[in-house]
Amino acid sequence: MQTNTIQTLQIGLIGPPTLLRYDILQLQEVQLYEQNPIPVHISFRPIYHPIQIADIDGLLVTDWHYPSLCRRLYPLQKSILHRQEQLSLWGIAAGAAAMGRNNLLPILNCTIVSHTRSQFNTAILELPGLNSGRFVGYFVPDVVFSEPGPNLGILCQSQTYGTVAIRQGNHLASGFAAELTPRCALYPYWLEMVASLKEWKI
Repeated sequence: MQTNTIQTLQIGLIGPPTLLRYDILQLQEVQLYEQNPIPVHISFRPIYHPIQIADIDGLLVTDWHYPSLCRRLYPLQKSILHRQEQLSLWGIAAGAAAMGRNNLLPILNCTIVSHTRSQFNTAILELPGLNSGRFVGYFVPDVVFSEPGPNLGILCQSQTYGTVAIRQGNHLASGFAAELTPRCALYPYWLEMVASLKEWKI
């Protein structure tokens, strides 16, 4: 029997504070499970120390500069990989590249490479399974997905960039800078992944 106890999603954040502010704003706008009588509270926590990984439900990793992100991730790498089955990870832009095979967080069965650029590139994108309509995706850096494994789902493709968003189990990666897309449909999609992994009865 369900009660009206407030359920909490603990979201960890790794990346530059300027980008994380945009991520938090987008996540705060999400109305999870509109017909669900259980109130949902989303708690945000910047991650600086491995011990903070222990009690989060989801981890968002973002940056536009791969070397800078690696410096943030390196001391957290073992703790993240140790908990990869218990949390949902979303890598954005350089964060997606970090999740590719043979990279710092080799969680996804896909080769992912990040190419730093000094300016934005754009492409018209669509997430067919999410009914989000078309939107402008901003690419900085360019993130290239290749050699995807059979257990990997492609969520979004572009004529210019090929695959730009993928999912594997409870993990998500997007090559475009979701922070720059107003009301990007991947934010509610990912939060539902986080909640589902937590095995709530919605």
